[in-house]
Amino acid sequence: MFRGMERKIVTLAMCIVLSVYQHATAQQEPVDDVQDVLERQSENFESNNDLSELEEQFTLRRDINRAGAEELQQVPGLTLSHVLAILMHRQRFGPFLSMEELQVLPGFDAPLIRRILPWLECRSPDQLLWYRLKKGINQGKHECLLYGLRSWPLMDKRYSLSDTAENRFLGDPFRSHIRYRYQVPGLLSVGWAAEKDPGEPWMNGTRLMDFNSLHVFAEHTGFLRRLAVGDFQYNCGQGLLLGTGLGFSQSAMVMQIKRNASGIRPFRSVNESRYLRGFAIGLSKGTWQADLLFSSRRVSTRMKMDSLHQDAQLDFRLDLDGLHRTKSEIASSRKALEQLAGLHVVHRTSSGKLGAAMRFDRNGLDTGSAIAWSRGMASFSVHGDRTWRNFHFFFEERRNPRSIQKTDARVIGLLASLHTRVDVSLLYRKYSASYDAASGSGFGQFSSNEAGLYFGFKWRPAGRWTVSAYQDHWQRPLPSYRNNAPTRGSSRFLE
Repeated sequence: MFRGMERKIVTLAMCIVLSVYQHATAQQEPVDDVQDVLERQSENFESNNDLSELEEQFTLRRDINRAGAEELQQVPGLTLSHVLAILMHRQRFGPFLSMEELQVLPGFDAPLIRRILPWLECRSPDQLLWYRLKKGINQGKHECLLYGLRSWPLMDKRYSLSDTAENRFLGDPFRSHIRYRYQVPGLLSVGWAAEKDPGEPWMNGTRLMDFNSLHVFAEHTGFLRRLAVGDFQYNCGQGLLLGTGLGFSQSAMVMQIKRNASGIRPFRSVNESRYLRGFAIGLSKGTWQADLLFSSRRVSTRMKMDSLHQDAQLDFRLDLDGLHRTKSEIASSRKALEQLAGLHVVHRTSSGKLGAAMRFDRNGLDTGSAIAWSRGMASFSVHGDRTWRNFHFFFEERRNPRSIQKTDARVIGLLASLHTRVDVSLLYRKYSASYDAASGSGFGQFSSNEAGLYFGFKWRPAGRWTVSAYQDHWQRPLPSYRNNAPTRGSSRFLE
């Protein structure tokens, strides 16, 4: 009986699919592109919640007359040669009048234009103000997410211990996540999120769930470019100094080695370490841009003090795993403070940009009667990129005045379009052992003590065929965890 019912359901589904196939083919191709990107990168994150920023990045419609090289390179289907053709056309002839004008650019055929239409739009300067107002009224949307997960079978015995046991889990084995957001794409975002991990109680004092996040984010095209209050993310340069957002390393997307810094962005995930809490202001005047940010948040610390250390009261380590399941973990929660202040200035030209960034951070321990602060540490970096013909160069160098090795981290890269069907990428990085990447997302195999050279290649021989390959060689000059001597290695990929 059930087999017959299954055959009827399959037959009906095939009829429906065949009847709408021709109508849906044109719209499905862009959706497949986004799904392919998300599937390729999902293995790099602990939870699908961390992919929300990536999903928004690939689904936001960009103005072809205002988008820079970084934004255009995020559009699925556009290669480096296509991006350079758009920028050179804008520089020579001014803004595009319509999307049909793309047909005069080299390498833009009808299938490619149809493929990128869902992510690009053409807005004239005189329509910008009323367009944004209309967009805010018509395209504002509410998002609500409820998520729950329980592991089965229940193997951890700490759930069933007696009430007096110190290591007993006080909550149930569910992982729960609640999120609400109101968004006007490209204009406003207001959201709240809460999450509890397995073993954590539903109520932590007066707060619902263990982790709560709230943000208000607005952006505009005038002098006050962006404003974020609450929880936010910040990325600049190649992620060596500040990179709290997403950053990919070696992957099937062999040309995505450059960090296209998005600056100030709202925090939408429930990752309890990769975010800043405070405020950030982005200003713009002509070819100059400046960002000012300040973050202060309470985190956990469970490191025991060393009584032999002369600064024992300050010798502690922040615990960023976000787990507060037992009595001792809850008692140590929010006992440490992490503060960060940053300034980022960028000068943009038609062929590239040059920027400088500085950050000052310090940690404090709440002893109950007062807060004991550790010594503050300042770091700064210089970054930039330049486009020359079909070659795009980029770099960033970070330095720490208190470090023995003055250069903490360095990245130098090249993206080149040798032909409309051939793209290559090259990247050299060097991270010293003293480099602290707690708020960074640089390209590489490891977060510190690494030097490496990466080469990527992408070839589109004909039609829908694409050949992608990369080869990465790296070495660790100093001994590392579980290795009592310098190590080296390599990785290769062909698709």
